[in-house]
Amino acid sequence: MANVYKGSDAANSAIRALLKKIGEIYLTEEPELKQMFNKNKRKNFWEKIKKEFGHCCAYCGLKVGDKKSVKNKKTGTLEEVVIKLEREHLLMTNKDECGLDHPGNIVPSCGPCNVNNRKLGWKEHLFEQCAGDFNLYHLRLEKIESHIKKYKYPEIPEEIQREIRKKCDVLYNYVTKSVSESEQYISDIVVNSLKAQKFEL
Repeated sequence: MANVYKGSDAANSAIRALLKKIGEIYLTEEPELKQMFNKNKRKNFWEKIKKEFGHCCAYCGLKVGDKKSVKNKKTGTLEEVVIKLEREHLLMTNKDECGLDHPGNIVPSCGPCNVNNRKLGWKEHLFEQCAGDFNLYHLRLEKIESHIKKYKYPEIPEEIQREIRKKCDVLYNYVTKSVSESEQYISDIVVNSLKAQKFEL
């Protein structure tokens, strides 16, 4: 089925671009990390991260090639999927969490965990995946926090975080409104053009 694009898609893309730029600004303070994370070397960096996590999902611990039962959203039936790893932002790059595109914010996640994590903060999602096993939770939490520290995800002051969130909200609303107004404007032009063509006939 074809994808349906909305104004919110454009707004989310604009926010990701803004957060990417902010991440780049923070990376100027860490030249080695910036070099490692540049466009031409990201693939090598990603392989390094997967290796550091033992080629396992940071949340559920399943390894590449393992199988996991997942509920199909459309049919409600359980389906078995083979685990592949995806790049996951711990703090999501959206207007709610304002996570930066930064080495310390990226961990390996299986597809099912990546989807589920969009509804929860990363620590809450991790706890859920550990199914109440506090020892396992703290073990995985320590691993992720060590990763954050190793790759120097910035400790952003609260006042700066507030400004980033405020700007993301403004940007989201502006882009969504602009897309809606543009769609209406173009729609009116097309409709009037079609009416004119019919009249000429």
